[in-house]
Amino acid sequence: MSTRFNSILSANSILLIAFFIIDINFQPILKADELSDGLNNFNPGNSKITKIAKYNTITILLSSFYYKNQIFILQAYNSLNQKVYIAIDCFRSEINVTDKDIKWKKWKTPKLNFEKTLLYDICNHKYL
Repeated sequence: MSTRFNSILSANSILLIAFFIIDINFQPILKADELSDGLNNFNPGNSKITKIAKYNTITILLSSFYYKNQIFILQAYNSLNQKVYIAIDCFRSEINVTDKDIKWKKWKTPKLNFEKTLLYDICNHKYL
């Protein structure tokens, strides 16, 4: 058996090395309390003009946002015109949203086309 670092012994050792490399490059995601801190520090801005964008039944207020660790927090309104907040993690390509009581749900990978478009637009600074 060879002890050289770049010797590949089996396909399993390749997978283990690849997993390890990906794992050490992940940045920590904001925890629920840190997301809530983002809401406490949320600055509605002082623009007299409110910029909005529609994504399916969600209206995003683009005039103000909070940003920390590659995560944007945006104020939005759902189809029932209830205020919600949307967090977008650009590093992990995940979205989180508050419920009607402004409590964060869980991070998830966008599945619907409008979720993917929203993530792409915000992370690529289409509006911000």
